[in-house]
Amino acid sequence: MAFSPDGRLLVTSGDVKDENTARLWDVADPAEPVLLARIEIGPDANALAVAFSPNGRTLATGTEYSDVAVRLWNVSDPAKPTLLTGPLKGHQDDIRRVAFSPDGRTLASGSDDAQVRLWDVTDPAHATSLGEPLGGHTNPVIGLAFSPDGHTVASGSGDNTVRLWRTADRTQSGQPLTGHQAAVNTVAFSPDGATLATGGQDHTVRLWNMTVPQAVHGICAVTGNTLTREMWDKFVSAELPYSPPCS
Repeated sequence: MAFSPDGRLLVTSGDVKDENTARLWDVADPAEPVLLARIEIGPDANALAVAFSPNGRTLATGTEYSDVAVRLWNVSDPAKPTLLTGPLKGHQDDIRRVAFSPDGRTLASGSDDAQVRLWDVTDPAHATSLGEPLGGHTNPVIGLAFSPDGHTVASGSGDNTVRLWRTADRTQSGQPLTGHQAAVNTVAFSPDGATLATGGQDHTVRLWNMTVPQAVHGICAVTGNTLTREMWDKFVSAELPYSPPCS
Protein backbone atom coordinates (compact mmCIF):
# COMPACT_ATOMS: atom_id res chain seq x y z
CA MET A 1 0.00 0.00 0.00
CA ALA A 2 1.00 3.62 -0.46
CA PHE A 3 -0.58 7.02 0.12
CA SER A 4 -0.25 9.83 -2.39
CA PRO A 5 1.76 12.81 -1.07
CA ASP A 6 -1.42 14.83 -0.40
CA GLY A 7 -2.99 11.91 1.47
CA ARG A 8 -6.12 11.87 -0.69
CA LEU A 9 -5.33 8.68 -2.63
CA LEU A 10 -4.42 5.18 -1.53
CA VAL A 11 -3.09 2.46 -3.82
CA THR A 12 -3.39 -1.18 -2.80
CA SER A 13 -2.06 -4.30 -4.45
CA GLY A 14 -0.82 -7.74 -3.57
CA ASP A 15 -0.19 -11.35 -4.37
CA VAL A 16 -3.67 -12.55 -5.27
CA LYS A 17 -4.10 -15.41 -7.74
CA ASP A 18 -5.47 -14.24 -11.10
CA GLU A 19 -5.92 -10.70 -9.71
CA ASN A 20 -3.17 -8.83 -11.61
CA THR A 21 -4.51 -5.42 -10.60
CA ALA A 22 -3.77 -2.49 -8.34
CA ARG A 23 -6.62 -0.45 -6.91
CA LEU A 24 -6.83 3.32 -6.47
CA TRP A 25 -9.02 4.62 -3.64
CA ASP A 26 -10.27 8.09 -2.81
CA VAL A 27 -9.64 8.41 0.93
CA ALA A 28 -10.27 12.14 1.28
CA ASP A 29 -12.94 11.01 3.72
CA PRO A 30 -11.21 8.10 5.49
CA ALA A 31 -14.54 6.95 6.94
CA GLU A 32 -15.91 6.36 3.45
CA PRO A 33 -13.17 5.31 1.00
CA VAL A 34 -14.30 5.15 -2.62
CA LEU A 35 -12.83 2.82 -5.24
CA LEU A 36 -11.81 4.99 -8.18
CA ALA A 37 -10.11 2.56 -10.55
CA ARG A 38 -8.57 -0.85 -11.05
CA ILE A 39 -5.26 -0.79 -12.87
CA GLU A 40 -4.91 -3.86 -15.07
CA ILE A 41 -1.18 -4.43 -14.83
CA GLY A 42 -0.92 -7.40 -17.16
CA PRO A 43 -1.29 -11.17 -17.30
CA ASP A 44 0.53 -12.97 -14.51
CA ALA A 45 1.84 -9.66 -13.14
CA ASN A 46 0.79 -9.06 -9.55
CA ALA A 47 2.19 -5.82 -8.13
CA LEU A 48 4.19 -6.48 -4.98
CA ALA A 49 5.62 -2.94 -4.90
CA VAL A 50 3.89 0.44 -5.34
CA ALA A 51 4.94 4.06 -4.84
CA PHE A 52 3.67 7.51 -5.77
CA SER A 53 5.98 10.16 -7.20
CA PRO A 54 6.51 13.27 -5.04
CA ASN A 55 4.08 15.28 -7.18
CA GLY A 56 1.46 12.53 -6.92
CA ARG A 57 0.92 12.33 -10.68
CA THR A 58 2.89 9.14 -11.34
CA LEU A 59 2.49 5.69 -9.81
CA ALA A 60 5.25 3.08 -10.00
CA THR A 61 4.52 -0.64 -9.76
CA GLY A 62 6.90 -3.57 -9.49
CA THR A 63 5.68 -7.04 -10.39
CA GLU A 64 6.44 -10.70 -9.90
CA TYR A 65 6.06 -14.12 -11.54
CA SER A 66 6.88 -14.43 -15.25
CA ASP A 67 6.40 -10.70 -15.88
CA VAL A 68 9.03 -9.13 -13.65
CA ALA A 69 9.10 -5.43 -14.54
CA VAL A 70 8.64 -1.86 -13.40
CA ARG A 71 5.79 0.17 -14.88
CA LEU A 72 4.90 3.84 -14.56
CA TRP A 73 1.29 5.02 -14.63
CA ASN A 74 -0.23 8.44 -15.14
CA VAL A 75 -2.67 8.95 -12.26
CA SER A 76 -3.27 12.67 -12.79
CA ASP A 77 -6.88 11.60 -13.25
CA PRO A 78 -7.03 8.80 -10.69
CA ALA A 79 -10.35 7.58 -12.09
CA LYS A 80 -8.66 6.93 -15.45
CA PRO A 81 -5.05 5.79 -14.90
CA THR A 82 -3.01 5.16 -18.04
CA LEU A 83 0.30 3.42 -18.71
CA LEU A 84 3.16 5.88 -19.22
CA THR A 85 6.05 3.53 -19.78
CA GLY A 86 7.04 -0.07 -19.28
CA PRO A 87 7.56 -2.81 -18.81
CA LEU A 88 11.05 -1.78 -17.71
CA LYS A 89 13.04 -4.98 -17.62
CA GLY A 90 16.30 -5.86 -15.91
CA HIS A 91 15.52 -7.61 -12.66
CA GLN A 92 15.71 -11.39 -12.74
CA ASP A 93 13.28 -12.09 -9.90
CA ASP A 94 10.25 -10.63 -8.10
CA ILE A 95 10.41 -6.87 -7.42
CA ARG A 96 9.72 -6.24 -3.72
CA ARG A 97 10.20 -2.46 -3.39
CA VAL A 98 10.07 0.70 -5.48
CA ALA A 99 10.89 4.20 -4.23
CA PHE A 100 11.10 7.65 -5.80
CA SER A 101 13.85 10.13 -5.01
CA PRO A 102 12.62 13.32 -3.29
CA ASP A 103 12.95 15.31 -6.53
CA GLY A 104 11.05 12.64 -8.48
CA ARG A 105 13.79 12.26 -11.08
CA THR A 106 15.03 8.82 -10.02
CA LEU A 107 13.25 5.58 -9.16
CA ALA A 108 14.89 2.76 -7.23
CA SER A 109 13.70 -0.84 -7.33
CA GLY A 110 14.73 -3.75 -5.13
CA SER A 111 14.29 -7.38 -6.04
CA ASP A 112 14.57 -10.99 -4.97
CA ASP A 113 17.57 -11.12 -7.34
CA ALA A 114 19.47 -9.34 -4.50
CA GLN A 115 20.00 -6.22 -6.61
CA VAL A 116 18.96 -2.59 -6.57
CA ARG A 117 18.33 -0.83 -9.88
CA LEU A 118 18.08 2.91 -10.52
CA TRP A 119 15.90 4.37 -13.27
CA ASP A 120 15.89 7.84 -14.78
CA VAL A 121 12.24 8.91 -14.62
CA THR A 122 12.78 12.61 -15.29
CA ASP A 123 10.40 12.08 -18.20
CA PRO A 124 8.10 9.32 -16.91
CA ALA A 125 6.95 8.53 -20.44
CA HIS A 126 10.54 7.76 -21.49
CA ALA A 127 12.13 6.19 -18.43
CA THR A 128 15.53 4.55 -18.84
CA SER A 129 17.91 2.45 -16.78
CA LEU A 130 20.76 4.22 -14.98
CA GLY A 131 23.68 1.91 -15.59
CA GLU A 132 24.43 -1.45 -14.05
CA PRO A 133 22.52 -2.77 -11.02
CA LEU A 134 23.81 -2.13 -7.53
CA GLY A 135 25.07 -5.51 -6.40
CA GLY A 136 26.45 -6.68 -3.08
CA HIS A 137 23.55 -8.18 -1.17
CA THR A 138 23.41 -11.97 -1.10
CA ASN A 139 19.66 -12.27 -0.48
CA PRO A 140 16.50 -10.47 -1.62
CA VAL A 141 16.29 -6.69 -1.26
CA ILE A 142 13.10 -6.08 0.74
CA GLY A 143 13.64 -2.58 2.16
CA LEU A 144 14.40 0.57 0.15
CA ALA A 145 14.48 4.31 0.87
CA PHE A 146 16.07 7.53 -0.40
CA SER A 147 17.65 10.01 1.96
CA PRO A 148 15.88 13.41 2.06
CA ASP A 149 18.62 15.01 -0.06
CA GLY A 150 18.40 12.20 -2.61
CA HIS A 151 22.14 11.54 -2.47
CA THR A 152 21.83 8.14 -0.78
CA VAL A 153 19.71 5.02 -1.19
CA ALA A 154 19.45 2.58 1.73
CA SER A 155 18.62 -1.05 1.00
CA GLY A 156 17.65 -3.71 3.53
CA SER A 157 18.04 -7.37 2.68
CA GLY A 158 17.37 -10.94 3.65
CA ASP A 159 21.10 -11.24 4.26
CA ASN A 160 20.50 -9.32 7.54
CA THR A 161 22.41 -6.23 6.37
CA VAL A 162 21.71 -2.68 5.22
CA ARG A 163 23.76 -1.12 2.44
CA LEU A 164 24.09 2.55 1.55
CA TRP A 165 24.53 3.62 -2.06
CA ARG A 166 25.63 6.97 -3.48
CA THR A 167 23.23 7.94 -6.25
CA ALA A 168 25.70 10.25 -7.99
CA ASP A 169 28.13 7.50 -8.98
CA ARG A 170 26.03 4.45 -8.03
CA THR A 171 28.67 3.05 -5.70
CA GLN A 172 28.43 1.70 -2.17
CA SER A 173 29.06 4.13 0.66
CA GLY A 174 31.10 2.51 3.41
CA GLN A 175 30.67 -1.00 4.76
CA PRO A 176 27.31 -2.80 5.18
CA LEU A 177 25.45 -1.98 8.39
CA THR A 178 25.32 -5.14 10.48
CA GLY A 179 23.65 -6.06 13.76
CA HIS A 180 20.25 -7.45 12.80
CA GLN A 181 19.98 -11.19 13.34
CA ALA A 182 17.37 -11.73 10.61
CA ALA A 183 16.16 -10.15 7.38
CA VAL A 184 15.86 -6.35 7.31
CA ASN A 185 12.33 -5.66 6.04
CA THR A 186 12.14 -1.90 6.16
CA VAL A 187 14.37 1.17 6.16
CA ALA A 188 13.46 4.83 6.64
CA PHE A 189 15.35 8.11 6.96
CA SER A 190 14.42 10.84 9.42
CA PRO A 191 13.29 14.11 7.77
CA ASP A 192 16.69 15.71 8.35
CA GLY A 193 18.56 12.66 7.07
CA ALA A 194 20.66 12.40 10.21
CA THR A 195 19.13 9.10 11.36
CA LEU A 196 18.29 5.87 9.57
CA ALA A 197 15.78 3.48 11.14
CA THR A 198 15.84 -0.21 10.20
CA GLY A 199 13.35 -2.90 11.17
CA GLY A 200 14.07 -6.61 11.01
CA GLN A 201 12.47 -9.99 11.37
CA ASP A 202 14.53 -10.36 14.53
CA HIS A 203 11.78 -8.19 16.12
CA THR A 204 14.10 -5.24 16.62
CA VAL A 205 14.38 -1.67 15.35
CA ARG A 206 17.81 -0.11 15.08
CA LEU A 207 18.70 3.58 14.76
CA TRP A 208 21.85 4.58 12.90
CA ASN A 209 23.65 7.92 13.11
CA MET A 210 24.12 8.98 9.49
CA THR A 211 26.27 12.02 10.20
CA VAL A 212 29.40 9.87 10.49
CA PRO A 213 29.18 8.34 6.98
CA GLN A 214 28.27 11.77 5.62
CA ALA A 215 31.38 13.24 7.22
CA VAL A 216 33.53 10.39 5.88
CA HIS A 217 32.09 10.87 2.40
CA GLY A 218 32.83 14.60 2.53
CA ILE A 219 36.40 14.07 3.72
CA CYS A 220 37.10 11.39 1.11
CA ALA A 221 35.61 13.57 -1.63
CA VAL A 222 38.20 16.22 -0.80
CA THR A 223 41.25 14.05 -0.08
CA GLY A 224 40.67 11.13 -2.44
CA ASN A 225 42.61 7.90 -1.92
CA THR A 226 45.91 9.55 -1.02
CA LEU A 227 46.89 7.35 1.92
CA THR A 228 49.67 5.25 0.40
CA ARG A 229 50.99 2.00 1.84
CA GLU A 230 54.15 3.81 2.98
CA MET A 231 52.08 6.46 4.80
CA TRP A 232 49.90 3.71 6.32
CA ASP A 233 52.93 1.90 7.71
CA LYS A 234 54.37 5.16 9.08
CA PHE A 235 51.32 6.87 10.53
CA VAL A 236 48.83 4.04 11.21
CA SER A 237 50.44 0.68 11.77
CA ALA A 238 52.92 -1.56 10.03
CA GLU A 239 51.24 -4.58 11.61
CA LEU A 240 47.64 -3.89 10.48
CA PRO A 241 46.67 -4.89 6.92
CA TYR A 242 46.77 -1.94 4.52
CA SER A 243 43.16 -0.70 4.20
CA PRO A 244 42.85 2.96 3.17
CA PRO A 245 39.49 4.37 4.36
CA CYS A 246 38.74 6.11 1.06
CA SER A 247 39.50 3.20 -1.24
